[in-house]
Amino acid sequence: MADALRDPQSSSVRRQVQLALALIRKMTLEPDALQSDDYAALRAAGVHDDAIEDVIQVCAGFNIINRIADALEFAIPGEDAFEKAGPRNYQRAYALSK
Repeated sequence: MADALRDPQSSSVRRQVQLALALIRKMTLEPDALQSDDYAALRAAGVHDDAIEDVIQVCAGFNIINRIADALEFAIPGEDAFEKAGPRNYQRAYALSK
């Protein structure tokens, strides 16, 4: 999964996930560059508008939390902590979605 976060386009995740990750990256790093084509690509790949809205809301929420954490200088765990927690959090989220 970490490869998908670093380079979504060359990762082994589904095309819909690649496009969602690309949208998230653009929303976070280049919000002024967002265009309707960014959303149209997701729709063309079969992602429904409700799912696109979920992606946008989750991204916005994390971006707000990150900016607050930066402003208040929260301690951030190292990459190894995220690597350990990622699969566990994924399993929990997947179990909750059933």
